[in-house]
Amino acid sequence: MPSLIPNLKARQVNPSDLLLDPNNPRYFSSADDLVPSGEIANEQTQRVAEKNMEKYKIDELKKSITRNGYVPTDSIFVTEHASSGKYLVREGNRRVTAIKQLLTDPKDLDKETEEALKYLTVLEVQTDGDADLANRQISYLLGVRHHGSLRKWSPFARAANAFKSYLAVSGQDKENFRWDDDVAKEVAHSLSVEKSEIEKGF
Repeated sequence: MPSLIPNLKARQVNPSDLLLDPNNPRYFSSADDLVPSGEIANEQTQRVAEKNMEKYKIDELKKSITRNGYVPTDSIFVTEHASSGKYLVREGNRRVTAIKQLLTDPKDLDKETEEALKYLTVLEVQTDGDADLANRQISYLLGVRHHGSLRKWSPFARAANAFKSYLAVSGQDKENFRWDDDVAKEVAHSLSVEKSEIEKGF
């Protein structure tokens, strides 16, 4: 089995080349809600993703950046979105949303902060075009961060991400869902949690 620890490459990216993830586990509610890859870069899809992200204290984050400058203490993880030539944000959607909005109307930014935001250092998860491996490695990264003790999502978001990961690993959809202990163990491993944590979400 390929390693779940991703090969990461640092890139300098203009925020306009970063796509917000419309399938972010924070607001994932059903497999039917997943946006196909080919539609992610659509302007309307990106507007909806930004609107969804505004529920998560974006204004507070913008005020903090305006007052204190941009301090990249947390990494932004991305994967290549080949059809658009851009990068899909897999971790760091709040920060990217805040930065995009600040750069759209930079009147409150000092020049130094505005310059610092024009190019962001992101970490690209590289898997040589293997989308399934990329998704598993991203799930691992998100699991370490949001299912563990670093910065937990809400119980609903954790359960939704576990369910989405379970469907991906098992090759099932919600219509033909069935529980499989071996799949649950693999999902738990990929999210860096105990199997009991997966069971709680179902």
